[in-house]
Amino acid sequence: IDLDDSKSPRTRIEGAATGFCAALFIKGPWLLAVRSGESEQILVLYQQLWDTYLSPSVGSLAMTSLSTKAALTLDGVLEVLAKIQANPDAADPNLILPLLIDDVLVNRIHQLAKDLLYDYARNAHPKFMVHKFHEWMCQEA
Repeated sequence: IDLDDSKSPRTRIEGAATGFCAALFIKGPWLLAVRSGESEQILVLYQQLWDTYLSPSVGSLAMTSLSTKAALTLDGVLEVLAKIQANPDAADPNLILPLLIDDVLVNRIHQLAKDLLYDYARNAHPKFMVHKFHEWMCQEA
């Protein structure tokens, strides 16, 4: 295997896994916590979702190119979260929890996961499959 980058142009797909990972996080641990109603777990996972994916300043989705539909859905989620953050009760976990598990917000975040998975399947996955690394993985198997 020749891993010398100087011989071939970079073909890395920037941000290819970001949306996929965010969707898996939303559909996995985040959705399970919201459905179970475990308040402490919900708060921890919301913080993780924000820090890792949603934050406009440091979240990975802010640094990734999204389809128009996914970007609009993300904007809708951020709009609802901004309203919650502006709420005077935002500092009290017991008072903020009902706002975080509100059907409108949960449905928007779930829709974001669907849009991100669609983006991955339509854009990143086909490009990854033609990438040389995918060819090597198939030869190894």
